[in-house]
Amino acid sequence: MRVLLDENLPHDLIATLVSHEVVTVQWLGWAGTLNGELLKRAAGVADVFVTMDRKLERQHDLTRLAFGVVVIAARSNQMQDLLPLVDALVAPASAQLENVGQLAFPTSASPAAQQHFLRGVAILHSFGWKQAIAEFKLAQQAQPDFALAVSPT
Repeated sequence: MRVLLDENLPHDLIATLVSHEVVTVQWLGWAGTLNGELLKRAAGVADVFVTMDRKLERQHDLTRLAFGVVVIAARSNQMQDLLPLVDALVAPASAQLENVGQLAFPTSASPAAQQHFLRGVAILHSFGWKQAIAEFKLAQQAQPDFALAVSPT
């Protein structure tokens, strides 16, 4: 999952999101960018935008965005207040990969390998790169000679 952290969140939060590709507004050179413009730019960069800006929901129509927005309602932006929320932080965005649809793509794979392969392809088309690679690796474990399941990493 590609996660974009707003500038109101500490960079220490990145270390807690190890299974995700995380960038920050500052790292992209967007510090100080107004929310409307920031949301436009985030469309090509993130699957989920994480912020503590509670006004965002009232100021912008978030339902029209092509990515998720998580507004953290913590006591402060200090790590001790954010750590208890980390598991729930990207859960709504990760849930989008739970129902990615089904494919009909016959291969010579065993049923177990085929199941993981098809899930990987579906997730890949939903831009879940890391999750797709994990499924391809499971397909390869189920059938080591299944060439379509070979992942680049």
